[in-house]
This record gives sequence, C-alpha cells and structure tokens, in this order.
Amino acid sequence: GLLAYNDKNYEEALKSFERVHNQEEYKDIVPYYEAEANYFQGNYDKVLTLSNRYLRKSDKLFYDKEMQLLTGQTLFEQKKFKEALPYFEYYYDNSEKIRKEELYELAYTYYRLEKWPQAIEKFQPLSNAQDSLGQTSMYLLGDCYLKTGDKKGARNAFGICADMDFNASQKEAASFLYAKLSYELGNESIATREFYDFLKQYPNS
Repeated sequence: GLLAYNDKNYEEALKSFERVHNQEEYKDIVPYYEAEANYFQGNYDKVLTLSNRYLRKSDKLFYDKEMQLLTGQTLFEQKKFKEALPYFEYYYDNSEKIRKEELYELAYTYYRLEKWPQAIEKFQPLSNAQDSLGQTSMYLLGDCYLKTGDKKGARNAFGICADMDFNASQKEAASFLYAKLSYELGNESIATREFYDFLKQYPNS
C-alpha cells in the first residue's frame, strides 16, 4: 500500500490499506493514509468521514496533527472557511514549523472570514516567498491593510507585489494601487513617476 501510495497509485494503495486498517498495529496509522489518498482523488466527503472517526478517538493518535491539517484543507477546498479555521489553528498552534503553503491557507481563511488583523499577521511572513504564492499573498495583504485603514502598510505590500512577475494581472493592479497610494500619502514625485511608468507599461489598462 505504501509503495503504491508513494507512486501516486491511490486506487491500488487504498485496496491494500483496506485489508489491514483494522489490525492492531496499523489501526492508528493507516486511516491517515486512506484519508490523504482520498483527498488527492478529490473524495472530500470520504476524507471527512475518515478524519472525524479518527479525531473523535479519546487517545491522541500518531497522525493527529496531520489529520487536523488534512481536515482543514479538505474544508478549505470546499470553501467552508469557518469550519476549516479551527483545524488550521490547531495545526498552527501545535507545529514547530509549517510550510508556506499551509501558512497561506490559514491566512487566506482569515481573509475570507474578514478577520483582518489575523490575516495580516499570517500574510506578512510570506513577503519573502519569491513565487506566485508570495505575490498573491502580498496583494491580499495590501487589501487587508486597506480594509483596516492602513494606507502605508497597503502601499508597501502592493509595492512588493508589483515587483514580482508571476501573476500579470496582480502586478498591473498592484502597480496602479502603489502609485495611487503614493499620491494619497503625499509622495507626489514618486506617484508622478509611477503613473508615467504605469501608463507606458499598460497603455490599454
């Protein structure tokens, strides 16, 4: 089952896991792999059935933390952000280190629930991610700052977003917002230069 799982042959892996998942030495481990295999196949209802059964057990099981995350991600994919949040928070609070993708999921969940201060806190560390995830995070961070009335913070976030080239539409929008906020904050010489550059780069905007 593990060999098939590692080869992303999830159907075959599930057949093997199903034969041993009730055995004493595997019953605390195999359900997580079953849930994850179903997640990769898009069987979200099955994931939630498995995870609810696993997490309801009185003892904290081997993959407890990972199952909390997987449950949150499944609900996230279903756009059930309010339901996903407690699982993401549990994983965040009980992990020494989390991947940037997982931090983004938590930050975006806060964003969709309009919890602006929490979203800001979680988006901020992603400013160092030089990829499409980092660019999107900075665009959303800028929007969070605008929602809280912090134009300076928004300008800085949009400036970082505008310097990245992974998402053209975000780069264009962020470039305009950076120039606009520069004007509104009294940085008129910078705003003038940015607007000229914007009109030159995006004549059909």
